[in-house]
Amino acid sequence: MAGLKTASGEAIDGSFELRVEVEQGPPAPPRALALRVTGDLHVGGLMLLIVDTVGVQRDWSDHALWWAQRRQWLLRPGRTLDALGVGADAALRFAPQHRPLRLRLPNRRRLRLRLSFAQPVSRAVAHACRLLGSWDLRCLRGESGREGERRETNSSGGELGPA
Repeated sequence: MAGLKTASGEAIDGSFELRVEVEQGPPAPPRALALRVTGDLHVGGLMLLIVDTVGVQRDWSDHALWWAQRRQWLLRPGRTLDALGVGADAALRFAPQHRPLRLRLPNRRRLRLRLSFAQPVSRAVAHACRLLGSWDLRCLRGESGREGERRETNSSGGELGPA
């Protein structure tokens, strides 16, 4: 993006330099990019700019932008960087959403599942349960009984039962 510059070479057209780390795959180390963008650029346009800058012909459809400082995936391609609050201080990572997960079961078997890390944890656990079929991966409860169950007493000291 060409624009006006100060004597020191800094742009004054509202653009900023955004640091993006690109994961291309296991054999290649992550590649760091510095892209000059404006706040009105949308997430989908930023992803296209990253792919064009990298120049590697491959399937990038599983990749998305991970914002480590806020611990969130930027999944909506129509949102602008300004609307999301992405600025020059943001460090983004262009990484695959689906990754292998090693899971050790109670019988000491180890399974390797491919799960989406861009989904909430509860949805990812539910997906893992569907993949495993009969295996039960629910959270364990304490010995005291059901969660949320409590007993109340009336004014004479007798129990009323679960609330």
